[in-house]
This record gives sequence, C-alpha cells and structure tokens, in this order.
Amino acid sequence: MKEGNGPERGSLVGEGWQTTIIDGKGSGTVVYGSSGTTVSGFTIRGSGAGYFDSGIWISNGSVAILDNRIVGNTAGVFAWCFDAATATSG
Repeated sequence: MKEGNGPERGSLVGEGWQTTIIDGKGSGTVVYGSSGTTVSGFTIRGSGAGYFDSGIWISNGSVAILDNRIVGNTAGVFAWCFDAATATSG
C-alpha cells in the first residue's frame, strides 16, 4: 500500500487518528488499498474534488479500515471492483 500512488499490499498503521494525519492537500485520492491491505490509526483528509477522488480508494479484494477518522474528502471510502471491505471504529 502506498499513500496516494497506487495499490500495493501491506499495512499502513498510524499512531492514532488523533495525532497521525494524512492530508491529500486537495489533489486526487489520499490513500489507495487493494486486497489484503490494512489502513489503521489515521485522520485521512483533503482529497481532490473530482468524482472518483476519495479519502480511501479500494481497488479490489478485502481491505481492513480500522480506527480512522475520514473527513473533508469528496467521498470517504470509494470501493471499485471489490469483494468485501471491513470498516470499524474505536
């Protein structure tokens, strides 16, 4: 998984949504995830204004989205061609 550059497998784990911020600065999607990835412990904000721009883009498969605050995006989570997603908050 890479921030803002395209889908890769892995985990993106912050220290908590209260203190760890990923800001897209108004350009495109902020975080991309694909099958088997996890995004946990962030405030994710500032996507672009385009129709497909989002805080998190799920390209395929199961993506775990855990304990995040997703605000100030055109769409919070955009899922395209996926099997399932898991979203929880704490």
